[in-house]
Parts: sequence; C-alpha cells; structure tokens
Amino acid sequence: MLRRIVRGASDPAMWPFWLGSLAVVVIAVLLLPNKPLVDHDVLEYGVQGRVFLRDKAIHFVRHRFDPATGFYYVGLHGFSFPLMFTWEGLIGEVVGSAGDVWSRSITIWYAWLLIALVWSVLRRASPWLAAAGTLTMTLPLGFLFLLVVYHLDSYRIFLFSAVMAALVAAFRSPSPARWLLLGTLAGAHAFVHSLGAILGGILVLVVVLVSSGGMEARLRPVLWMIGPLLLAGGLHYVLDT
Repeated sequence: MLRRIVRGASDPAMWPFWLGSLAVVVIAVLLLPNKPLVDHDVLEYGVQGRVFLRDKAIHFVRHRFDPATGFYYVGLHGFSFPLMFTWEGLIGEVVGSAGDVWSRSITIWYAWLLIALVWSVLRRASPWLAAAGTLTMTLPLGFLFLLVVYHLDSYRIFLFSAVMAALVAAFRSPSPARWLLLGTLAGAHAFVHSLGAILGGILVLVVVLVSSGGMEARLRPVLWMIGPLLLAGGLHYVLDT
C-alpha cells in the first residue's frame, strides 16, 4: 500500500486527486471546530439519536413526540444517521467526554469517499478522464454546499454511487461475493434513507430481468442479495411499515 502511494505521488495524473483531497482536509480543519450543528435535518437526526441514547432503547414511532423536549419527528427513513449520534454519545459517556465532532465529520468524510470512488472508477478508463470527471463533479457550487452543510446527503449519495458501481461489477463478472456485496451496500443505503429501500426493490427487479437463463438462474443472484440487503437495513421497512 505504501509503495502504491509513493508511486501515485510521482504520477502527474494523480496530482489533481491529491490536491482535491488536500482541499477537503483544509475545509474539514476550518469547518469542524467552528461550525455548530445548525441545519434543520441534521438537528432533527441528532435529537432523535440523543433520544435513543437517553431512553436506552431504539423504537420506531411514525409520529414521535417527546414531551420532555417538545421534539416532534415524522419517522420515515432508516436509523443509520441518528444512530451515529447515539453511538458517539454512548462512547462519550463511557470515556467521560462530550461532543459531536465525529457526527459532524460524516458529511466531509463521505464527500471525500465519493470523490475517491468516482476517481477510481473513471481511472480504469483513463487517468485524465478521472481528473476531468472529479473536477466536473466537485467544481459546481452545489458540491461545496455538500461539503459545508451538515447533512446526510454525501453519506446517501456515496452509498447510492457505490451500489451502482457494485451492480455493474456484478453483471460484468458475476460471483456470489459480488452479489453479497451489492446486497450489503443496498441495505446500508436503505438504512440511511427511504429512497434506498425503493432502490433495493428496483435492484431486485433489474437483476431478475437482466440476468440470462431460466427463472432459476435469474433468481439465484437475488437469493445471494436478499439476506444482506435485509440485514444491513432493509428489514426496518419490512417490520415498521
């Protein structure tokens, strides 16, 4: 791994990636210590996570009202993002520390992972295509907001992109491991946002329709996918709807 990093540092086609990664680090250093949680959705998820921690229980309530705080929440999406606040608060209680830096860092961390994913996929075709593609994605003002506004968008969009990449990889070279990975990523995406649950159903349909062979051969990949899809996050929508 270290040898690859050293080789990459001397490759001019890698310089835009390293420069972009450095820019993300600079934004993180400036943003995380100075900007509090002030955006609507992240406050909603944060309070939900702290209610889980206070009650020491995770309950799905479609229309949650907490009399102690006046907090009202319309339950729809999975609990992945709120549970980050729960875990951070729980660990903080154990070690005697308070804060939400880890939860705030999720936005920037997954934005960088999204950049790295797009770069790595396009680099298979051409290093300069990877540079052009990532610049096209990151230069618009909307991507800057993705970095500096605390939200689950970068988390959700990264997992969506990873699901699409895994789907293509599974069709290009089918194997049980790749179908398992696809199901796991799709389940994780569903656990973040309800759109991921819809995507999971569409994925199953696409796999059945696009796969070759008889019905047994078409259903075989779905059997590999369905378990991890449900366990990684899809089960919430089966039990709580």
